[in-house]
Amino acid sequence: MLLRRAIRVFAEGGDVWFVPGSGFESILRGKPITLTLHLSLDDTDVLFHIKQWQNSSDRILADLSSRFLNRRLFKAFDLDMPADARGDFVSQAREVTGAAGFDPDYYLVEDAMSSASNYFYTKDTSKPKDLIYVEHGFSRPEMKEISEVSAAVRGLQQGYSIHRVCFPIEVTSGMTELYRRA
Repeated sequence: MLLRRAIRVFAEGGDVWFVPGSGFESILRGKPITLTLHLSLDDTDVLFHIKQWQNSSDRILADLSSRFLNRRLFKAFDLDMPADARGDFVSQAREVTGAAGFDPDYYLVEDAMSSASNYFYTKDTSKPKDLIYVEHGFSRPEMKEISEVSAAVRGLQQGYSIHRVCFPIEVTSGMTELYRRA
């Protein structure tokens, strides 16, 4: 959100400090960044620019920069609700955020994280010669494909997803009330 705000303010002719000739200048101007400039950017460069941006005349850029530097990070709620209810919740969360005086385009983040299956071995897509078989059972042992007998292997083959919203801590009570009603 922070960099997105800096780019927008810069595009609108606003006050966004940068080191001339740096990778940040290219990023802010929307120009392609060379490999050399890309590799020259590191954490120190990013923090240095954010430190300067906390003095920006743009209230949102200054506030987001200050929050980042002073570790006043956003609160997060995992949305353990059906997908259709999530859309309604996020719409109402935008209203709660705006009513508290925060621009929801920058102070409300909807995030979805999913884990594609992180295990290359799957019974259905592996070639028969690549399948792993184990002996299963004691009194009458039989050969079974490993995912048929191992919950751990099955768990690695299945993906999962988490949906969450992040918002300023100042909005926590309003979000909590909204979440409980959802």
